[in-house]
Amino acid sequence: MKRTIKIYDTLDERAQNVRDEVKNLFDDYLSDHPNVTAEKIEEDDSLFDSLQEIASLRTPLFTQEINDLFYLYDEIFNTTLDNAGLGSRDDKCLPCSWQAAAIRCYLEQIARDAFGDLIEQLKEKQNQ
Repeated sequence: MKRTIKIYDTLDERAQNVRDEVKNLFDDYLSDHPNVTAEKIEEDDSLFDSLQEIASLRTPLFTQEINDLFYLYDEIFNTTLDNAGLGSRDDKCLPCSWQAAAIRCYLEQIARDAFGDLIEQLKEKQNQ
């Protein structure tokens, strides 16, 4: 018997949503603080809390989506989780929680990278 299954790859969409939300956060911060320097932005811990929140809100909730993404991106997520140092993948009570955490870590890294790119662009603009 042959069976066909559908796997929905939502990672690119989720990653783009994270980038868009980081850009909106950055733009809102600049409009609220028009004379702020890039260095001062880098020191604002509330922005890093917001990056974590953005990643958390974009992490999938449903087991099937988590499983689909892991089927497609297992190596990337495992590497990200290892780099985050969050510990064991043994999760008997909640079988997908460590996988969701790995996806969240990946999305947080995207948020931090996008934020870093925006900071660099602002530094270049301020140095002109």
